[in-house]
Amino acid sequence: MKTLMHRCILLAMLMALLVPGMVRAERASPPPAPLWSAQDDFIASLDPVQGLIQYQTVHENPDDPWHTITERMRVSEGDRIRTNSEGLAYLTFFEGIETEIGPDTLVVVSTMVLPDSEKETFDISLDVLLGSTLTTVDTLLDTSDRFEIHTPAATAVVRGTQWWTVVAPDGTATFATQRGTIQVFPHRLRPEEPEGVIEETEEAPTAVGVAAPTFLINSGELLSADRFGKMFNPGAAFRLPGPIPRVGLALPDCGDGVCGRAERLTCRVDCLDSLQLPTCGNGTCERDAGENLLVCRSDCGPWQGEACGNGTCDADESGLTCSADCPISDYFDPPNPELCGNQSCDLGESALNCAADCARAGSPITEPPPPAATEEPTPNSEQPTTCTISGDNINIRGGPGTTYPIIGVLDPGEVLPILGVDISDEWWVVDYNDLTGWVAQSLVTAGECGDLRVYETPALPDAPGVPTGSWGACG
Repeated sequence: MKTLMHRCILLAMLMALLVPGMVRAERASPPPAPLWSAQDDFIASLDPVQGLIQYQTVHENPDDPWHTITERMRVSEGDRIRTNSEGLAYLTFFEGIETEIGPDTLVVVSTMVLPDSEKETFDISLDVLLGSTLTTVDTLLDTSDRFEIHTPAATAVVRGTQWWTVVAPDGTATFATQRGTIQVFPHRLRPEEPEGVIEETEEAPTAVGVAAPTFLINSGELLSADRFGKMFNPGAAFRLPGPIPRVGLALPDCGDGVCGRAERLTCRVDCLDSLQLPTCGNGTCERDAGENLLVCRSDCGPWQGEACGNGTCDADESGLTCSADCPISDYFDPPNPELCGNQSCDLGESALNCAADCARAGSPITEPPPPAATEEPTPNSEQPTTCTISGDNINIRGGPGTTYPIIGVLDPGEVLPILGVDISDEWWVVDYNDLTGWVAQSLVTAGECGDLRVYETPALPDAPGVPTGSWGACG
């Protein structure tokens, strides 16, 4: 029953989560002109299209704030990219090779050796840890070229095609080919052949020295792999998903964890604490309730590993997905760790999990992290002394509304410090004799404040049946 539920979830993700805007025909406008000319070295670029797009470099702590991007940026080996529930971005390596990154997705550029003046071949691998991508390889690749998509469950290898990759919060991966054929190699097999497993093809893997079954997925087909190596078909032939609403790009300070006044409608991810997520932690990613990768990792992924929290950094854990067990520098082990060090970048290996075989010279992955900046004395985090209110005989209430009881009165000449605002941004939250009070903004004069905390609306006390109010006082 549990397996059937997982398969249903995968089908729902394919039909509802995947992004139609990721299909070329749906683009609102052509991408910006390339940053390179025919004479320049190839570079990879990331174009944010809509929603919140963020990145971190390989040496940054995954628990630290991510950087929001609002314009094209250059991508380096080891960069991490994530999107919110409305996010969409294009990752372009060079003409003919592009990955469209959908909503609620976490991608790592795990290997990036691009053609240059000395070598015409390339080696690219992307780790899709969560969410959906549509990858297009329009040019038939040479046998010396390598392009792979790594997921927690399997690796996909191509020579020229277009396909979707969808990774569920439990690590299960689905591959759906829109054009051409891809080869899929499960990472791990169960000790005993599970019932209903799909038979592998006779073709041998293309990677040198790797003994693994090969599964071919032809145009219009889809196939799933769980994290134990079992391959199954979750449904009928693949169909393109329907449209999603278009939204603008997030503002540069969106995603910094501070709910500014202008962000309450434009950047819900920063203000969700005030809206509450009562379903977060129930083991199911409730997207309709506002849960996503950025605000509820426990339900929405990425998959942390079989034993995250046991104090040991296991092969299926990394500093990115299980910081409780693994340092930042630790990455997932390759599917065949015994091959790492043979001077060949084999199937499933990357510059992150086998730098000795796959990392290019001068890669950020092989370079030491930049020295930590000398910390300046941190300024007082409290609001400036001007962040106060004053008024003339104004009621202070127990909540944002005249139905809440009066707990005091702001006397003429009295000044109270502002603690925050309510969700509607119509009431100040103030400190009144060590009590939390609420004052209508329209009735008082306020000083200059920085970013303020957004307070949840308290429950109304039991009404005694007598209207609240105070004659001679406003509010």
